[in-house]
Amino acid sequence: AELRDRSGRVQQLEASLAASRESLDAATWELRRQRSRRANDNDDNGVADDDADRGAVSTADRSCQTDATATSGAPKDSDSGGGGLEQRQQLLDELAALRTQLEEQKSEFDQERAQWLEEKSQVLNYQKQLQMNYLQLTKRSQRLEAEAQQLSVDLETKEMHILRLSNGCSSGGSSAAGTLQSHSGSQC
Repeated sequence: AELRDRSGRVQQLEASLAASRESLDAATWELRRQRSRRANDNDDNGVADDDADRGAVSTADRSCQTDATATSGAPKDSDSGGGGLEQRQQLLDELAALRTQLEEQKSEFDQERAQWLEEKSQVLNYQKQLQMNYLQLTKRSQRLEAEAQQLSVDLETKEMHILRLSNGCSSGGSSAAGTLQSHSGSQC
């Protein structure tokens, strides 16, 4: 039951990770869209982005593409025209928060998975031990049955022999009893 619970938890974490990746993709797309819009606005105004800001956004885009994300949604579009840099910084901050949350989820997922694998290994080892014990008990049972059968055959043989001896003495000496008597040196 615990293994089943762990397996369910792993599946939940995998689903959460997939949702986080989708959210990161949406946030990355939104960041690119806003950057493109600002670039168009700046081109219209004759102002170019400075290289440092462009490099920061480019780095953020590359790291967002390689990272998975947390389960939060894409950032909302702001209609304020003068807050381009502020909005960019806000998006970068949100992406950093998403990366941090993703790393925490990934760490938790890895811990859960390692624990699940360890428990699975323990269960498999326990099952192997049970199978070995069962085989040992089966072999022992078969050996004891064979011994019991042999003892039963030996007992039957001795009883038949005793019965023949007792019948031979009472009938006055049959050939088998006489042979036995001659070997033993006694009379009935």
